[in-house]
Amino acid sequence: ALASEIALVRERGWAHAFGEREPDLSAVAAPVRSSRGELEAIVALQGPSSRFDAAAAEAAVPLLLEHAAAISAELGWRQT
Repeated sequence: ALASEIALVRERGWAHAFGEREPDLSAVAAPVRSSRGELEAIVALQGPSSRFDAAAAEAAVPLLLEHAAAISAELGWRQT
């Protein structure tokens, strides 16, 4: 199950967690890549599930991906 979750995250380019580590915490995250394409950091958004539910979190994904890509580009990452 974990391998399929990892594959899904890699395929779509972002991860989510809804109450997995903390009962009332929702989060989405995207990778920041180094000039060699290695994981350098992550950009994440999180908040209480009562205000940052799955729909709100997923609505934030395009902006999250945009910022993660911009930071990666600043670090020299060029996606092929």
